[in-house]
Amino acid sequence: MGILFAAGAVVCCFLAAHLMLNVEKVRKNRYLRAKNPEEQIEGIQLSPERIRLLSVLITAVSALAAWRLTATMHDPLNLLKALCSLVILCACGCVDYIEHRIPNCLTALLALLAAVLLGAGFLSGQEGAFGYLNSGIFAAVVSGVVLTAGSVLSHHGIGFGDVKLIAALGLMGGVYIVGGTLFFSVTLCAFASAFLLLTKKKTMKESVPFGPFLFIGYILTVSLLNV
Repeated sequence: MGILFAAGAVVCCFLAAHLMLNVEKVRKNRYLRAKNPEEQIEGIQLSPERIRLLSVLITAVSALAAWRLTATMHDPLNLLKALCSLVILCACGCVDYIEHRIPNCLTALLALLAAVLLGAGFLSGQEGAFGYLNSGIFAAVVSGVVLTAGSVLSHHGIGFGDVKLIAALGLMGGVYIVGGTLFFSVTLCAFASAFLLLTKKKTMKESVPFGPFLFIGYILTVSLLNV
């Protein structure tokens, strides 16, 4: 069963990447497109060849993460939570890369799935279900409050889309997942930003999309840490 879940997640990651790296398809989709004119910025138009290449690379790293999850997580519900998070973070990272925003529908889907799977844990008598619920609520509230304060203090240097996504991930995965993901993603983003500034490809006034780093940070967390 775990292998089937993992295979399905990898296929979903490929489909999500192939769809959401295409800015025209994103803007034609009523669920993914920006709701307000002020959110509409000049997106990155990738060539079909580059979309295919990135989709294959994303699928490859997703497959490695899914394989690691099936090897370390033996509880079907916990495995399903982790794989759902992988797919949605993949989709969010792709949209953020081309449009510098994270669609609310994807964040809401992650939060809804978290609530459903946590509830399923109670109904099915999952061992540790109460602990997973406490950890998820604690991670969601703390990360949401802290990052919202950081967003306000940094004059929206941290986007509210990122804040909502991280809070939803905390609800789904708990303290260790969200903590590890933040650690790796912030570290990688800091190095990438420094490199872009040094090479003068970005200025201090230009933002770097955080969604792709959250996706990579999550993969590193589930691949390297015993969560």
